[in-house]
Formats: sequence, C-alpha cells, structure tokens
Amino acid sequence: MGMIRKLLVSATALVAVSLMTASGVSAQNSNFGTITLRPGFTPDPHVANGTSGGASNANSINSSCTGWISGTPDHILRTRGNFNFLRIFAESSDDTTIVVQTPQGRVLCDDDTYGLNPSVEGNFPAGTYRIWIGSYTQGENSAYRLKLTELRSVQPGSGGGASGNSGGGDADRGLQLEANRGNFDAVRLRTGFTPDPHRTTGTSGGQLHANRLGGDCRGWIAGQPDHIMTLQNNFSFFRVFVRSQEDTTLVIRAPNGQFYCDDDTNGLNPAIERNRWRRGTYRVWVGSYSEGENARYNIGFTELSSVSE
Repeated sequence: MGMIRKLLVSATALVAVSLMTASGVSAQNSNFGTITLRPGFTPDPHVANGTSGGASNANSINSSCTGWISGTPDHILRTRGNFNFLRIFAESSDDTTIVVQTPQGRVLCDDDTYGLNPSVEGNFPAGTYRIWIGSYTQGENSAYRLKLTELRSVQPGSGGGASGNSGGGDADRGLQLEANRGNFDAVRLRTGFTPDPHRTTGTSGGQLHANRLGGDCRGWIAGQPDHIMTLQNNFSFFRVFVRSQEDTTLVIRAPNGQFYCDDDTNGLNPAIERNRWRRGTYRVWVGSYSEGENARYNIGFTELSSVSE
C-alpha cells in the first residue's frame, strides 16, 4: 500500500480538490489550524494534533491515493522560504494515510511508509500547502500527531519533540526497540484464541527508568523486552494485564513505534486495554516500580472485556 507518490494532478483531480474545499468553505480554512514554518525552525519537529478521516474517498483526487478524508484540509502549511528537505508524517495507533496539495497543484499521496504511518518528504518550495490525514478504513476516525521535520533522523517512532506516550529520541536509548527475542516467552495470538486469557510468567525490573518515555510510563525496565507479542490479525478489543505480589508497571511499544504505559490500574497491578489493536509485533516490558527490585509476575492477554484479572 505505500510508497511516496508525487503525482501531477489531472484536470479531473483538480476538480475533486475544488469540491473538497467547496460548500462555502474557503480553501484557506482548515479543521485543525495553520502552520507557518521557515527553514531552521525550532523546535524540530513541529507537532500538531488532529483526528483523521472523513466522507470523501481520496482516490477521487487520484486513483493512487488511498483513505477517507475530510472535504476541508486538516491543516494549512505555509512555508516562508524554500526547504531543501522537509518530511511531513502522521503518527497514530490506527492505519492512516496522507494527502498534500502543493502550491503548484500537484498532489503527494502516501500510505504505510513507516509501518501504518504515512509520510511525504522532499523539496518544499515557499508557498501554501493543504494537508489531509485520512483513515484507511471508511468510517474510522483516529487521533493522530502530525510532525514536520528538516531532520532526516526524525521518523515515526523515533520521538524528537513528542510528549505523552510516543517515545522519544534519547529517552528510549538503551531499549532494544527492534528486538526479535524477549527475556521470557513469546506470545503469538489471533482472534478467537483459546484458552482466553493466555497467560505466561516472567521476572520484572531492569536498569532503565521508564519515565524517560514520558506520559504514564513508570518503573524500572530491562533494555531487552520481556515478551515479544505478535498479533496475527486485528483485534477490536484487547487487554494485557499483570499480577504480582510486588508493585509492577507495564510498557508496550506498538508496531508504529508508539508507547503505551500503565501503573496501578488494579491495585498495584498494571493493565493496558484499548479498542482496535492492529496486527503486528509488540514489545512488552514489565517493570518494577522500585529501583533494584525484581519480582515474579504472571501476565495475561485477553480479547474478552468480561475477563477479570
């Protein structure tokens, strides 16, 4: 689904863009605001938030574009100077796409350059750009973080200016983010697995403080993940929970690089539950709240909201 496509808009595509900004809505308006950047901007990356999706099929602009987008651009970007390199990408826990209309009327489309995260990059002359963040699935709306960077090292999952649970730069140094083996049992599950919950064990703790990851991340974790969890298809609901006699924490890195963390959801036991878990490889750490402590734990995995820890 996704290499960067730099597509010259046809007359039909230009009509489609006009329709998306019609209905009394000025082409200068946007759903989530205007971004103005000059070369050398700080902080880098620049970060904006929004919600993906809409009622218009992006392939109405060009058959190579994918996803469902709003009739109004989600963001207006004004570049005050020529950028020899600029990367524009979205980070989300769900599958998103991107459409960028340049000042010259070209359209840049992308899907899944970085996992399920879209990105366009290259030379951006001075001018006004219109940006849409689409949802790959019709009817889906997902929170996302739009990032713009002049630094080639900044990519989805690499952090760089992110707050909350998205990980970040030096913060995740020492973590084996792409490890294929964990300290304890690997977990491979597909919808309808039995028995539910699936359970395994391990020992918590490590030398790295999870609070460097921001957000709700707590406790001391190992560099290597404790478990490699592979979801073999999409789950509409999924929960990971830990039980221990000691105070433990939980860190999960999703396939798109986003971190999810918890501490003390059930007494001193952490749990992470969400709707719409995407298929892919997740890295799971079970931390000890107190430095230097190592505790035996049981960890459970369930797709049943009725399951009690």
